[in-house]
Amino acid sequence: MAVAANMLLGHSAVAQSEKQRERLIEGASDQSFYVNDQPIPPLITDPLKMVEFGNQYADLPTSKLKDITDAELDQLFSGYKGCFVQKEPVRLTNNSYNFELAKEPLSPCSTFKIVNSLIGLETGVLKDQDHPMKWDGVEHTIKPWNQDQTLKSAVQNSVVWYFQKVAKEIGEQRMQHYLNLFDYGNKDISGGITRFWLESSLKISAFQQLNFLDKLQSSHLPLSQRTINITKEVLFLRESPLGKLYGKTGSGTGDIKSFKSPEDCNLGWFVGWVVTKNGTYPFATNIRGKGAWGKKAREITEKILEKQGLL
Repeated sequence: MAVAANMLLGHSAVAQSEKQRERLIEGASDQSFYVNDQPIPPLITDPLKMVEFGNQYADLPTSKLKDITDAELDQLFSGYKGCFVQKEPVRLTNNSYNFELAKEPLSPCSTFKIVNSLIGLETGVLKDQDHPMKWDGVEHTIKPWNQDQTLKSAVQNSVVWYFQKVAKEIGEQRMQHYLNLFDYGNKDISGGITRFWLESSLKISAFQQLNFLDKLQSSHLPLSQRTINITKEVLFLRESPLGKLYGKTGSGTGDIKSFKSPEDCNLGWFVGWVVTKNGTYPFATNIRGKGAWGKKAREITEKILEKQGLL
């Protein structure tokens, strides 16, 4: 199994060679970016520079996370082919479970609603979180879709028709511009303006999701603060005494028209971040296999975050 032994989050650091230490440092970008004339600090973006669970560096701060063992992670992902990646702000490193799987590009499915919301708000297609759209009367298998929606309800209920209308109003030219600007996955919208993120041309890996989410939660995307704030508000899920959880699920079936129940799904995403007193922890999880869907990916992720002492 492609996972580091002993998953020692929070254990004493293990001395590493100078070459291994440089491998982390080289992950930082030499390029300078600016938003509202303010410099953006470099981010570690290359998945090959990310560290597996258990790889600690002698000169890095001690992890604030509670231990979680490889056996516990194996149990949580039992029955699925899956991965989990996470940025640890205290140590400025990234943790991963099933490193190789986390590099594989997949359809973002409904996690793309995060991007659709950002672009819609920035371009004025969406006014705010209460932006209304009328249901056209077409019956859908998922009952909450069969009613009028706002941006907030459409994100919460993952309403495909709402965001297909948003994407159509944004248009191909503006959509492509922002995907290029965000460096989002393979940036391929050739599958059609209302379909490209639905198991079509657009692909993104868990590591790429993590990098994008890190820029979003830290306001390092080239967007207005208003756009970012509204998007964060609609992504809020729940709060515990330890942290606040933000995120979005995504599910794939191979053919969205064939969906009748979770058993029809074979791909599940849950991406987002947790805000705690020790910093913000972005994460991305995906699972594959029969019955893999977004709700299950979220369930697995929340159990990991709870074991780490983040929720």
